[in-house]
Amino acid sequence: MKKASRIALPILLVVLSAWSGAGMAGRGTSGGIRAPAPIVLSTSVDHQKNVMTIVGTNFGNEAPSVKLGGKNLEVVRHSATEIVVNIPPITQTSTFLLTVTNSGINQTPSADFNAVIFATAD
Repeated sequence: MKKASRIALPILLVVLSAWSGAGMAGRGTSGGIRAPAPIVLSTSVDHQKNVMTIVGTNFGNEAPSVKLGGKNLEVVRHSATEIVVNIPPITQTSTFLLTVTNSGINQTPSADFNAVIFATAD
């Protein structure tokens, strides 16, 4: 009977270690829970105001970082589901890589989105 109890204890510790480690998958390095990654659903451009509206989810409470074609854009306003950024005048219709990264200590992976922006009509 003593042999069984000596074997059961290490197995129980391994099972508990595996179970508690599985719960850490969504945690950042500081131990805080990492927010879900942002998701970009659509974009629209107002050429008269030179702004882009980005619609999606999980944009967070703090102003996110937004890049268009690798260039940082100024965030005008934001919410958890919408971001408005200033954009430079677009002179040629192109597809740009749009990247949204949430701010904060436990940064989440960024969301990449191919945004087709039509040239400004004169």
